[in-house]
Amino acid sequence: MLVVREMILGLVFSKDRAMQLDGTLTSFYRQAVDGDSAQMVILFRASSDQHAVQYAELEREYRGRVQFVPETQFRRQLLLLLDGASPAGPFLTGILARLARPNFGGPSTADNHVLFLVDDALFVRSFRLDAAAQAMNANADVLGFSLRLGRNTQNCYVLGRTQVFPAFEPLANRVLKFAWPEADGDFAYPLELSSSLYRASDLANLVRRLRFGDPNTLESQMSLQARRFSRRRPCLLCWDQSVAFSAPLNRVQQVFENRRAGREALSTESLSDLFQRGQRIDVGALDGFVPSGCHQEVQLQFEERNPKHV
Repeated sequence: MLVVREMILGLVFSKDRAMQLDGTLTSFYRQAVDGDSAQMVILFRASSDQHAVQYAELEREYRGRVQFVPETQFRRQLLLLLDGASPAGPFLTGILARLARPNFGGPSTADNHVLFLVDDALFVRSFRLDAAAQAMNANADVLGFSLRLGRNTQNCYVLGRTQVFPAFEPLANRVLKFAWPEADGDFAYPLELSSSLYRASDLANLVRRLRFGDPNTLESQMSLQARRFSRRRPCLLCWDQSVAFSAPLNRVQQVFENRRAGREALSTESLSDLFQRGQRIDVGALDGFVPSGCHQEVQLQFEERNPKHV
C-alpha cells in the first residue's frame, strides 16, 4: 500500500516587525522538537527602507531554513501557497510541489497541514508538530489543533474577561479534545492565524471562497465562515498546557482596533531601533512561562545576539 507522507507548511504573516518575527522564529525552533520538518514561509510587508533592510537581515540569518516572500498581492499569494501552484524560487517551488498532490483534498492516509503563525507569537515549552498532525489524522471530526489553548488559558484578552472552559476529552500524549460550536471565548474561535494547525485541503477550499486583502480581513472572513464546519468538524484539539501565546505589543494595521499594550517603548519604531542596535528578544527568559490566555502582555527582556545564531 502506498503511504502518503504528510508535510507541514508553516506560514507566518509579518509587517514591520523584524524584532518580533525573530522572536517568533527563534522561540519556534527552540521549542519545536521537529521544527525543521516544517517548511517555513514568511509572507511579509515592509513600509520603510529600514524595515526592509531588517527583513533582509533575517532572511540571511535564516537562509536554508526559512523562505521570505515579499507581499505583493496577498490573496493571490496565499491561494498559490495553499494550492501549491506558485512559480516561485527553487526552495518554495519544492514546498508547493509537495503540497500539490494529485488527490489534494480527497481521502488519504494523511493530509498535508498548514501552521498559521503571526509575528507576535512566542513559544514557551517543548512540543512536536508531528504529534499534533497525527492527532488530527486520528480524529476526522477535528477542524484544527490550537497551540495557544489549554487548561491554563482562563482569560480572554480580546473580550477582557475570564472564559468558561469547555468539557475536555483527554486523549493520548496530553492532548485534549473539545467541541467548539458551544464553547466560550477563545475556545469558540476555531479559525485563527496566530498559532493553529489545519488541514491544507480544508483551508484551500475555504479561503478561495473569501474576499480579503490582508491577514486581518482574512481572519475576520474565516471566522464568519466557521459554522460551515460545525457538523463535519465540530471539534478542536489542544495540549493540556498551551505551548504558545501572542504578546500584543503594538498594532501595524488600521483595519481593526485590536487591543494591545500601546507603550511607546514597544512601538514598531522603537523595536526597530533596538533591532538596528543588535538587540533581540531574549526568548529563553520565557522558557516554561504559563500564559493565562491566548494573548497576554508581558515584560520582554532583550539581549545582544550574534546574528549567526541559526
